[in-house]
Amino acid sequence: MTNFIRDAACKGHQPQGAIPLRHNPRPHLVNQLLAERHLPRFLVAPAGFGKKTLMAEYADVVFSFEHVSWVNGGSPCFLRDLDAGTIDSDLHRFDGGLRLAVFQDVPVMDEQRAEAFGRLVNALAAAEVEVLCSLAPSADLYGELVPGRVLIDGHRLLVNAEERVPRLAEEDAVVADGLAPSACVPCLLWDERGTAQLLEGLRKEALPKEMFLALVAMLLMGRGRLEDLDGFIGAERLGETLELLAACYPYAGISLEEGRFEASQVGVEELGRAVGAVIGAHCVQLPCRNRDGMAMLAADLMLGRGESVRAFETVGCLASRGAAMRWLGHHGWDLVGGGYSREYCVAFLQASRSHSSVPPHASSAAAWGFAEMGDVKEARRLARAVVASSGSDDASRSMAALLLAMVGEGEALDRADEAVEPLLRKMQIQKSNGQPLPVSAEVLDSMAVQAALQDGTALAVSVFHEQCRRSGGGRRSWSRQLLFSAALILAHLARWQLEEEPPAFEEEEMAEDFIQECMLALDALAVSGEEFGWAQVRVGDLLQELVESRRFSVSLRLRPLTTVALKRAREELAAEQGAYRRSCRQMDAERSSREAARQDEFRSDSARRQKSSAARAAVFPKLRVSLFGSFVVHVGDTRVDDRLLTRRKSRTLLALLVLNHGREVSVDYLSTTFWPQTAPAAARKNFYALWSLLRRVLSVDGQCPYLIRTEMSVRVNYDLVESDLDPFEELCRQLLFSGRTETNWEELLSLASGRFGGVLLPAERENAVIQESRHRLHTNMTDALVAASGRLLTGGEPQGALWFAREALRRDQSREDVYLAQMRAQIASDQRAAALDTFFACRSYLTEQLGIDPSPRLVELYHSIIEEEVAL
Repeated sequence: MTNFIRDAACKGHQPQGAIPLRHNPRPHLVNQLLAERHLPRFLVAPAGFGKKTLMAEYADVVFSFEHVSWVNGGSPCFLRDLDAGTIDSDLHRFDGGLRLAVFQDVPVMDEQRAEAFGRLVNALAAAEVEVLCSLAPSADLYGELVPGRVLIDGHRLLVNAEERVPRLAEEDAVVADGLAPSACVPCLLWDERGTAQLLEGLRKEALPKEMFLALVAMLLMGRGRLEDLDGFIGAERLGETLELLAACYPYAGISLEEGRFEASQVGVEELGRAVGAVIGAHCVQLPCRNRDGMAMLAADLMLGRGESVRAFETVGCLASRGAAMRWLGHHGWDLVGGGYSREYCVAFLQASRSHSSVPPHASSAAAWGFAEMGDVKEARRLARAVVASSGSDDASRSMAALLLAMVGEGEALDRADEAVEPLLRKMQIQKSNGQPLPVSAEVLDSMAVQAALQDGTALAVSVFHEQCRRSGGGRRSWSRQLLFSAALILAHLARWQLEEEPPAFEEEEMAEDFIQECMLALDALAVSGEEFGWAQVRVGDLLQELVESRRFSVSLRLRPLTTVALKRAREELAAEQGAYRRSCRQMDAERSSREAARQDEFRSDSARRQKSSAARAAVFPKLRVSLFGSFVVHVGDTRVDDRLLTRRKSRTLLALLVLNHGREVSVDYLSTTFWPQTAPAAARKNFYALWSLLRRVLSVDGQCPYLIRTEMSVRVNYDLVESDLDPFEELCRQLLFSGRTETNWEELLSLASGRFGGVLLPAERENAVIQESRHRLHTNMTDALVAASGRLLTGGEPQGALWFAREALRRDQSREDVYLAQMRAQIASDQRAAALDTFFACRSYLTEQLGIDPSPRLVELYHSIIEEEVAL
């Protein structure tokens, strides 16, 4: 018998940490507990609502901790003694005058244990012992098991208007009057670590996945409509879930009557650190499917109501780099055009540095954003990559060409001119028919680029007027796109006025009219109250340059209102550019710090290769190869039909190249591997035929950038290849070496048993190299699972240790260390009979299959079970 219940007796001393040094007394709640002291009182609320502090205040005020027993329900000893049925008798035996029994953090229990705890509470109440219990809402099963109990839920524990609330950032006290319920959570108002405490409780509480995900989504979005949660958890259980959350989780701020929520304010980065690792496991079989889907859906909803900065933070903190890049590409033009160029550029840099496949539309939008932030070099690089990419759509290519025509020099201008020619040829524009041209905005942009670069002032102005006509409004409604087209023509005129050869009089007169029209347009936009941005500043600067050159006889001047608006916009743009440069310096410093700490030459070389191949990676879609469970190949988002990979050897060849991580493999080695009984010359001939077949299958626009052959070797272009081999190896590294396994072991176990629950290429049974790789990876994963089990056991997570050991034993029943890990976890989980079964299974395998005896360590563990009581 241990000293658990004996040590629970307070004997005039408060339990350690029960009442914090910075304590806000709550006498009105203590009075409520006093008024109902003859009945068991259950404090049912999430973490951070001050349950423990209130119980300690009551025990101090009423009993001075004399004849009080404080039982920690989170201890495994509590469940052990509850199963044994000795808690009631031990409480009275160690404190004959017991008057108050406090059960802190009663855990989630099955029906049988819940009934036993209900009998314990009823027995203590019948013996006139006061009972206080604190537990999370998910653990409250005692409405019928403890008749007449008093329920004090989270709503009653909120800070009310009469309590003076010392704010953390202010010296004076303020009254929490008029605050939303979600802003009146005690820990958020009184504790510097309140947000972390609230989120830690959310992570540890065993909530159903729908409730957990709904709470995370509401904390992430802050406010919104309840119907927005359909996309996260589905409409089937939405009503029931929201009713439970509204009743038990006030920090969600749910109003069922109004159909809205206003949750407690939580930082996205802090939320990601607390629960990001376990979100994925809760998304399984729900509409959002995974953590990426959840983050992108939340970001879309926030973007729709104008909260772009928080949407950026959500994608950056919770989504994978690939998902973040897809989201940036989808919303690029809206974000850059909406005044969020700095945030977009920073997010683009973060995502692209670790994800080399960049969609052309994301690169095109980012190029404009970088140009606005003054990073012209990066803007030109991205724009050149987009115009050169065969995978770019017409809109992306025309916008990139427009940007190059504005900020490019020399070769960049030539590339812009060349980029628009195919588009114009494809549309087959006939300018001589006198009919309105049925062309798109992309063609109009391309015509403007070509006209401006080839000194076609008249054509450029006519194209611009066509764009204005299509916009359907006057100068007051000039769009950002129209302003940039105007800026392109003005930039052409600025170059034109420096030439020595004078233009024709008709063209000069047209140029003067156009300059005046741009001035009037800026004035009209200023009068309409529109906020000026980079487009207006660009046009204003070019107008000033042209008027000051005195080449054109333009007498019109901008209004003072327009001049003031332009000055303010220049100042704001300069501030944004400064903030962008600071963000870049911070990212560079963080990356340098990480590289200096790791001293990993491979990582540094990999980063340099990735940066140098970013432009090439933007041209072609990624080749994605799945090796575990089933062999599946995608080129971009298109799956390669299995019928195209008809030859089994072509599948095996691609798998072998991917398994080598882009390293070169000798042609002779591969030839003898595939055709060991064939003459070397004939084997090489067969190999080159197989190589040509594979290249045809993986070709994009007549090219195959994924396979590279030299004179004596072949390899895959790993900058353009993704496979599940990398996440598999990363999972093994985390399980083997990461010190954070204890915080996200549920998600890691889900990956190990789910996505990587199968073996490498199970259908391939002949190739010796594949079989060797399969055995090596299988052994690595088993080693990692055993190591994770041992680390979790040391860290006080016996249940997690047991599950990892079971997964290791499922994979490999021939290793004695796996049986040893499972026995240790079973003993720590009080499963001694199961531990004995594990020992006998191991002994049977060793003696019958291998003819050897169990090791001394295994035998010693077996004797410790049958001869000694294991201390908990």
